[in-house]
Amino acid sequence: MSELTVPEQLFLHRWKNIDFTGWNEAEVREGFVIDLLHTLGYRKGTTYDLELEKPLKLSQPFHRIGRKQVHIDYAPSVRKRYFWIVEAKPGKSREMDVGDLLQVHLYAVHPEIQARLVVLTNGWQIRIYDALTLSTFEDALLVVSQGDAASTFMELREMVGAPKMRQFQRKRMLDIIKSTLDSEVDMDVFNDLSCQLQKLIREGKNTVEENGKQLWMDGMTERFAKEGEELRNCSSELLIARMDRPHDGRPGPAVEFARRVQVADGAEQTRLIDLLAIRYSGRPHNIFRVQALHALVVLVQAGVEVSNCKHTKTLQDSINRLALGNIVSWEKVHITPALRHLDNATSRVSMKLCVRAGTQHFEELLRTWMSFMTAEERAKLSPSLEGIVSSTAAHLREIMWHWYSSRQSPEDIWKGIWDLQAIEDELDKLPPRTSSEGLDFYGAQHVGLSWDPLLIGTWNVLRDRPGLTKTDGIDPRVLEFAMKTREEVLSGMPPEVRAPVGYSPEKTMVDAASALDMAYRTRVMTTVGQKISEG
Repeated sequence: MSELTVPEQLFLHRWKNIDFTGWNEAEVREGFVIDLLHTLGYRKGTTYDLELEKPLKLSQPFHRIGRKQVHIDYAPSVRKRYFWIVEAKPGKSREMDVGDLLQVHLYAVHPEIQARLVVLTNGWQIRIYDALTLSTFEDALLVVSQGDAASTFMELREMVGAPKMRQFQRKRMLDIIKSTLDSEVDMDVFNDLSCQLQKLIREGKNTVEENGKQLWMDGMTERFAKEGEELRNCSSELLIARMDRPHDGRPGPAVEFARRVQVADGAEQTRLIDLLAIRYSGRPHNIFRVQALHALVVLVQAGVEVSNCKHTKTLQDSINRLALGNIVSWEKVHITPALRHLDNATSRVSMKLCVRAGTQHFEELLRTWMSFMTAEERAKLSPSLEGIVSSTAAHLREIMWHWYSSRQSPEDIWKGIWDLQAIEDELDKLPPRTSSEGLDFYGAQHVGLSWDPLLIGTWNVLRDRPGLTKTDGIDPRVLEFAMKTREEVLSGMPPEVRAPVGYSPEKTMVDAASALDMAYRTRVMTTVGQKISEG
């Protein structure tokens, strides 16, 4: 058994200093039992849920106790399945009796509950019984008293603690099977039991897999719902920032922006459209130019018209300027194509750096992170090496982007791209690790070389909006681009210019390694660090 945790030690300290003599049943329940259950890992609304005063309707055979309905003090559950229940008693007497036990036993065997273990407590003692095997008050599996809790609480935790309880139940079931076989002499009985167990294993495997799948789907639904709520509630400025995250190309922020414009009054519509125009006319990532185009197209198709904008004549004019800026191959002397290639280069090099130089550390981080998780958390979050690498690469990409994106001339930005190319050449000399050979998410290691996210993203937005026509004021070149095939789009990708012979990089692999270390440390804090802070 592991040692007592800090929360457990604090609970035992609180318990040791309580005099339960004057406590009634409600006070024991609310002042002691809830503290005990929280310490054991049970909380309302979690996987290890708590139901307070769960009502039970008694069938005819039980009406002789004088009631047709009773309430369980606490019914802890794991994914809505009950394995044990708690009944609180007054603290005026230090001793409980068989009458108290019979009452909680009745609740445990109720068809709605069918809990294997029952826990009886008056504050002075915590007594645990097996609902299926108890016959006398003395048949307790474990008694933890206020005076000896420091030495017996760990055993209590192993029996009914949230992460441990099912393991304890499985061990008991296996012990029961073993004890029945210890006295068996009939091989037919053994073979029949073996067949039943094999059938149970096959069916159980499917059930466990389905439970894990459902938990993952529930987790995804919760995360999407939370993201949607955050987008609806965040400020317009923060929403604009959410549209400029290169590692997340999902259209949610663009759709939310378009919704806000549609429901806003004239002054707010003007402010939002100008806010968008200022951002895409500046130095955003490629993804923002795609998200902004998506929002503008949605607004045009919804029939929205704006006026009095400082930076936008019409929405159609904005679509033309933005789309053409995304698809036309500009000369190298312009700042926009330089930033476009810088974005691609940072995406490519950050992924290569993570995969070629950091995989071993990410694998160790994943193992450590998962060791802090419960089985439910692992199923719900589905942590993976791919997830850690991609999130670290996204952070690393931002670091590299800020190295060069604020430079004043296209020539200086191209020097930054050439720095990244030199780092990339060094990375390409490193042999890939076997476990990381498949880590090439969405072709990230080929961005700017064989495919271009800005071209493909723009094409996806335009081709999915067949309602746009020349009569709507859309430039024929934009409409023609929307009709192209994917292969035709990629064939028009502007090539990345290589550094001139003799170019001396300003930043090297040393700087890249330092940036990777910074991004890795951040990932440690958001994974293992967060779990440690949660206790």
